[in-house]
Amino acid sequence: MALFLVLVFLYLLVIDIRLAWIKLFAPESRKAAEIHNQGVLGSRWILFWGEKLIGLKIRRAAPDPPLPEQFVLIANHQSLLDILVILAFFPHRPVRFVAKQELGRGVPGASRVLRYGRHALINRRHNLRQTAVRLKRFAAQCSRTGWCPAIFPEGTRSRDGALKTFHQGAYRFVQEGVRLPTVVACIDGGSNYSHFKDFLRKNDYSYQMKVLSVLPAPQSTKQIPRDLQAAKDQIAGQLRIWNGDSPAQR
Repeated sequence: MALFLVLVFLYLLVIDIRLAWIKLFAPESRKAAEIHNQGVLGSRWILFWGEKLIGLKIRRAAPDPPLPEQFVLIANHQSLLDILVILAFFPHRPVRFVAKQELGRGVPGASRVLRYGRHALINRRHNLRQTAVRLKRFAAQCSRTGWCPAIFPEGTRSRDGALKTFHQGAYRFVQEGVRLPTVVACIDGGSNYSHFKDFLRKNDYSYQMKVLSVLPAPQSTKQIPRDLQAAKDQIAGQLRIWNGDSPAQR
């Protein structure tokens, strides 16, 4: 419904004001945590009112395997909601996304969270050398600060829900720098919310996420692409189960 988008827009303007205040006046030692908290609170607020006003159903399949304190998160990518859901579902982990550069400007609330929170905003089409340098610096920063990098290896949203090719670049550059366990998560139902117009009407769509496994930290660079392939295979298998294409669903 239009009311939902209006409320979201107004709330994101409030988030922008809070973030500007934090950037200018919060103690340096607290800035990163407070910026992250604004992202978490904003995500939870949007999801709560999405449920109330347009029937948005968010389900986290349980139980999760035990999660390490720091990890690299790998997930498939379907929706405008994916970043919000991950922030809301991992509130006590300082998640930092590898995201497209365009998100760093022009989106109330979200752009400041990404910029001020020092997420890795990369150019997906040009300056491959510059992108590699940016990701290596991001990995070093995550190692120093204890942040948890989050990567969508497809590189773009799947608007029909079908799993796309997993690209190695971002995951490889980050894991070469951090060498952390990989948390594999599967998302489904997000393709129903791939356009802003999808939030203009009530619906009975469901959106679900499940943590599938925790892969050990890679011991060599050769293990990194193998882990990425294992993550893709697990996600593909879970999507088949959810969509009724697996014997486990029958």
